[in-house]
Amino acid sequence: MSLQSLLNAFRANRYQEVISSIDFDSFSALENPVITNIVAASYFQLGEFSKSLNLLSQIESCFVDDVDYLSLYGACLRRNGDLELARLQFERALKISPDSLSIQNNFANLLIDLGDFAFAEKILIHILSVDESYEDAKVNKLRLSERLRITKSLPSSNNSSADSLVLGDPLLLAFTSDESRRTLPVNHSTKQANQVKSIISDSLPSFSEQQVASDQFKLAQQAIKDKRYNFALKLCSQAKTSMQELSGIYECVSDAYIAQSLFREAEICILHAIQLGVSGFKLYVNLVSIACIRNDYDLAQFYFEKLLTIDPEHILLPQLRVQIAKCKKLNQDSPFRFDQPWSTPPEAI
Repeated sequence: MSLQSLLNAFRANRYQEVISSIDFDSFSALENPVITNIVAASYFQLGEFSKSLNLLSQIESCFVDDVDYLSLYGACLRRNGDLELARLQFERALKISPDSLSIQNNFANLLIDLGDFAFAEKILIHILSVDESYEDAKVNKLRLSERLRITKSLPSSNNSSADSLVLGDPLLLAFTSDESRRTLPVNHSTKQANQVKSIISDSLPSFSEQQVASDQFKLAQQAIKDKRYNFALKLCSQAKTSMQELSGIYECVSDAYIAQSLFREAEICILHAIQLGVSGFKLYVNLVSIACIRNDYDLAQFYFEKLLTIDPEHILLPQLRVQIAKCKKLNQDSPFRFDQPWSTPPEAI
């Protein structure tokens, strides 16, 4: 598939088609950095953050001055729990493009997660001084105020937040849908630009606890691959005490629960992950399967239609459509009922 064809497929939300077009056995990320970037963005859109990060880390040297790549890299690192390294990527992006309100806003989100409230406040105040109608910045400022209130009332608590950094066009990687519409240049004074550059150059304190939590989360993800599910749950429990980006934690825990046939717990964690900002393809596939287990086919169909909005050409969709229809036909005499105990037989998934 040509580069233009890949871009067209990405823009049409055909992310699995982009990924399936690559023969990873012979593919070299460094030899094809632009294609790798698009594939990584596709993985990100499907919620496969670890795979996205693996590709992005291989081509870092090719995009040292690319703002869009740095924004995607920062967003992906955030989803993988590495907030420290994510901060560095957003700082690099802002040094290149200090006037970008969208990057400033995303960076402020990350700083709130990191607990650097003073720095986040400076950036948000600057954004609103330039564009007082910037709704995302207003929302983030309210979130910051709430975090400050909680911190003052409960100094020892580590409350979480998870605002999603959603991909749109590959040329505007990792911008929110609102931010991707802000394509017209904004005129800033030299003084304002210098103020932002001054903010970026300030040193920030280390966050060793968050780094430990990030390492524990990575170990938990590996433990899932190694089928050490109880160990993964223990690691996630420990990481959760310090990680501010919790969507990945709940997704990882849901994988462990599914592997142990604990479908009710898995469903709860999947729904939490979605509410925290993840809209990965795999999560909705699992919700479809879990709904089918208890014969709730209307709900399964609802989640199936959610999948269509993520990647309408995904190769798993025909199989899932058949699964829903087959299960519904086999169990048409025993539909789901709220007044009966929920049954989740392991063989059903």
